Amino acid sequence: MLACCYINGLGKVLLKGGPPKKGRSRHPRSDFARFQEFLKRCMNDFLVESNVRCLPPLPDGSTSGDEWLYKVYRCGFVHGLPPKGVAWGWNRRSNKYWFESKGRIGLNVDELVRGFHRGLDKYRLEVNSDPDLQRHFERYLRER
Repeated sequence: MLACCYINGLGKVLLKGGPPKKGRSRHPRSDFARFQEFLKRCMNDFLVESNVRCLPPLPDGSTSGDEWLYKVYRCGFVHGLPPKGVAWGWNRRSNKYWFESKGRIGLNVDELVRGFHRGLDKYRLEVNSDPDLQRHFERYLRER
């Protein structure tokens, strides 16, 4: 859950406080857009593996790894527990984000944390190359 919260917060910084939540340019899913931005820019390996894995459709029909991680796990843990039919587990020896167990799709928490740490390295490179992100980090994080 902590990795997902940081993914969300750091994605918000990468979007410089955005995307807008109000006005004409309001994004319909601003929280997801922030989450997705960090994954796209800093944890692309997660998205690639998820795409190759061909995850089953969620109730709304989405099959992407970013949707799975956000809706099933991030929202699942924040608002209770992930729905039936999914799993999570720990496997230090596996470098795969996803696994299957007893017909259920599972998230390897160990690899998610390792992937997040690799993503932090990429995030730091982005921040170091953008003086605006360095200067206004706190402001971007606080913006709603």
